[in-house]
Amino acid sequence: MSEREVLSLKPQALVGYIESNLKLMIIDVRDIDYGEGGVIQSSINVNPMFFNEAIVNDLLKKAEEQGDSFIVLYCQYGQQRSVKCAKTMNNVLCNKDSPPLIQICYLEGGFKAFLSAYHDTKYVEQIW
Repeated sequence: MSEREVLSLKPQALVGYIESNLKLMIIDVRDIDYGEGGVIQSSINVNPMFFNEAIVNDLLKKAEEQGDSFIVLYCQYGQQRSVKCAKTMNNVLCNKDSPPLIQICYLEGGFKAFLSAYHDTKYVEQIW
């Protein structure tokens, strides 16, 4: 088992990754507050209630197939759901026999911090 740390990522760093065309998967783990204020462009939503090992393995497989270097998870405030889901994902990743080189991160300050900095930009998509 290899040990890797879950990293926190500031909104500005995430935008830098997006702008540099870094291969990454962005996962929105909001539940009843999903879509409040919009979503980060090209993110996928996974309800944290269903964030289990099977879902994580599917996401990791997809990320590996796509050649993603980073997986960034975010919730509304970046304090609980995204941190917990990132740790769960990292544990599953570290327990693989040959874990892919993917860094697991959560968005510091969550969607609220991202929206505060990038509300009128192409990085925020409105879904309704």
